[in-house]
Amino acid sequence: SNTTTESVTADVSVFVGSSAPAVGAVVEKSSVEIPQQDSVDLRLADLTDGGPVVSIAVEVVDSGGVMVDKIVSGPTGVARSACSTDGSGSWVVPSGSTAPGARHQLVLFNPFPDDAIVDVDFVADAGSREPEDLTALHVPARSSRLVEIGDFVAAAGTVSTFVEARSGRVVVEAIQSFDGSADPLGLGLIAGVPAPAETWTFAGVAPRTGPARLVAINPSDTIVRADVEIYPAGAERFIEPLQLTMRPGQHAVVDLLADGRLEGIPSFTVVVRSFDGPRLVVGLEQRPPEPETGPLAELLETEAPATGFAGSAGQALESVSLMTTIDVAEGDLTSALHLFNPSDDTFVTVEALVLGEGASRPVTLEVG
Repeated sequence: SNTTTESVTADVSVFVGSSAPAVGAVVEKSSVEIPQQDSVDLRLADLTDGGPVVSIAVEVVDSGGVMVDKIVSGPTGVARSACSTDGSGSWVVPSGSTAPGARHQLVLFNPFPDDAIVDVDFVADAGSREPEDLTALHVPARSSRLVEIGDFVAAAGTVSTFVEARSGRVVVEAIQSFDGSADPLGLGLIAGVPAPAETWTFAGVAPRTGPARLVAINPSDTIVRADVEIYPAGAERFIEPLQLTMRPGQHAVVDLLADGRLEGIPSFTVVVRSFDGPRLVVGLEQRPPEPETGPLAELLETEAPATGFAGSAGQALESVSLMTTIDVAEGDLTSALHLFNPSDDTFVTVEALVLGEGASRPVTLEVG
């Protein structure tokens, strides 16, 4: 997506990887012209013959204001995520599941000219795991590797993944799917987080789309205490914060809708704030509602969610300028943009610019 008023060219490199290290793999390259204030869709099947995993690098020369998103689809659903903008030697994937019917995959992508050697560890329901086969894992230059987390952490309802590079840098993402045999069908992309932070914000959570839970991780070597603050949209209602205490390397799971305290609230913002400095990583999972069962189930009219499962890390920083991409059909009443003002005593005026098909439309909002 090109938010500028000039046409730009993007170079697209496609890397085909697998579970084995790919030394000297062929990188397929192409270029695409993106018109001003418009978007271009690229179907990866048209750019490569494919493989067990495909990674993409998009480089825009001499221009800013370009966003790149990835959409995947399959028999279990549809998922979307924003692309990472840099590599790192340290990553955390906050959440995932290897429970029966679930598949959790880790992608380690090295688009750089130097090899990377990484260690992959996990924290699951039953404690930490440091698999020998994932110690000093080789990710060759300009290649990617796929790790089936279920091969190392079996039947875990919650898995947090830690990637630490001994040398080099990588980009990390996880793919989560549910085949419908236990949890409802679902597919999600969960981006890795390169660094812990003091505050994590999830601007919009809507209970009607299904159960929501936080997974907070303490990757540091000291105890971390944190508050989970909840702000209902457009309401003066006060919600008592939840308190968390996590030992080093521990994660905590918070079911946001379990105790009924958010009953009747259509949407809200969640802020997780550490009292002990930038030593926290927080993810949010939202799964589809459980289907109704019993003799009245056939009489109930319920809409199945389009994506089935969503997982993401929060935003660690507020900003005066933000960009996002969304597909909205005419007459769509289910898509929403959530804006949160973290200030205690100041109103914020927001100038939003909606772009598409070469045109723009301004919108002005005031957020308390």
